[in-house]
Amino acid sequence: IYQKQITVYDIPNAKFSAPDSCTGNAVPFSNNSTGNGTLTWFWTFGDGAITSTAQSPTHVYTTAGKYTVTLKVTNQGGCFDEISKDITINETPKANFVYTGACIKSVTQFTDSSKISSGTLTYNWNFGDGGSASIASPSHTYLTAGVFNVSLTVTGKGGCSSTKTQVINVQ
Repeated sequence: IYQKQITVYDIPNAKFSAPDSCTGNAVPFSNNSTGNGTLTWFWTFGDGAITSTAQSPTHVYTTAGKYTVTLKVTNQGGCFDEISKDITINETPKANFVYTGACIKSVTQFTDSSKISSGTLTYNWNFGDGGSASIASPSHTYLTAGVFNVSLTVTGKGGCSSTKTQVINVQ
């Protein structure tokens, strides 16, 4: 009679979480997988880009859309489990503006020239002198001369935002 001892491994349990995010941001993937022994991980991010073997990687998406992310967890016995989840990546708008006039006690006109391929934006202007606005293309009157940092923050779907700051010399 021939006897041989064998090791039977439990199947690991693949689990992860990831937030919806914005283009250009590093998305953190939290690996919550469990299993006995030594585990390895193989991630695909649904965008045809590089895969990862990190336990809890980050990944940057350059295009908005819905992506299916897959995690395969394997133990030293070759037993594996796999899970797929969808995440949504929203477009990050590109804040920009132009202005005309920058004279003391005269109206300075600010014109939004931000870019986003679809959807609407919200606006948060800071004129650098305590003044602010929340419309696309406001006007503002500076009461004193000086150098002011004017910033526009635009926010789109999913809270994705960007800020543009310009230095304005009011004379």
